[in-house]
Amino acid sequence: MSDNPWEIDETKSSLVSIGSHRLQLSVAGPPRKPNEPAVVIMAGLTSSVLEWAATIRLLGKFVRTFSYERSGFGASDNAPTEIQPTSTRMAVELDLLLKAADIKPPYIIIAHSYAGITSREFIHLHKDSLDDIAGVVFVDANTEETPPTRPDETIDAVLGELEGPEGLRIRSESCHKLTNAEWQALLEEEASARHEQTANAEISFYLASAPVLKEKGHLQEGKAPLLGDRPVSVLQANYAQDLQKMYDAGVSAGNGTETQRAYMRKLISETNEAEARMQKEMLRLSTRSVFTFVPDSGHSIHFERPDAIADQVRWVLDQLKIKN
Repeated sequence: MSDNPWEIDETKSSLVSIGSHRLQLSVAGPPRKPNEPAVVIMAGLTSSVLEWAATIRLLGKFVRTFSYERSGFGASDNAPTEIQPTSTRMAVELDLLLKAADIKPPYIIIAHSYAGITSREFIHLHKDSLDDIAGVVFVDANTEETPPTRPDETIDAVLGELEGPEGLRIRSESCHKLTNAEWQALLEEEASARHEQTANAEISFYLASAPVLKEKGHLQEGKAPLLGDRPVSVLQANYAQDLQKMYDAGVSAGNGTETQRAYMRKLISETNEAEARMQKEMLRLSTRSVFTFVPDSGHSIHFERPDAIADQVRWVLDQLKIKN
């Protein structure tokens, strides 16, 4: 067994230098045996890893689980001004972090929302050593088709100012699985000026991430699956549930014209089908893939239905045993 504390300590959290600056890395779970896969959590756009406390609590019972804060979030340093938060840079920084902490592959990647894109950029970095990737759990994840559909000015008109911490409360306060302290810490992080500044910087590169990923041809028709037979799970949320909650709050606040509201109602009725079409494309990344719809969770499955993610990580581990 390794003597690296990142591989054996029951819990550990500290800042790790990636050369240009430091990122906050944390770990939970049983000591890692040689060649045993470890989970690496990749959070979504504008998101702190504080969102993942409930999922980490479940995963830490049976698998070594690493989480980290991207540049500018939590205790992580801000990146130097010349470093831009592009999708490819996010992937590079994770790669640098794992190497700096000497956390060796194989990895089971859990990728939520925008991390559907950044995780595939990370996988692309390992395209010549794909055994580094044991499996992937995509959690209501973006594909190269997602960014062009957002943001939507008509929806923004109905939502008004109901974003940030207020939007988080509307969508998830009644159904999250965080402790009260964890929930308050998340709301405080979301409300901080530093978080807003970092989030806005990430958002400014969101649209550009789509063509950058698409040109790599991962989902090109007729192409062999990028991940071969490595297990891939795709979890889709009931995003319409979130939109309905936000619509109701927006209308109650008097936001939007009737035309704009009608547009959003139509979008709500169509969104789950559209998301399923996009997300099922990721099944083609592997010959060993599974799709699951989570009807009782909005976009934030990781803190509304963390058990659904834990179940899929167990599925990946079971598939690896069968495969090997």
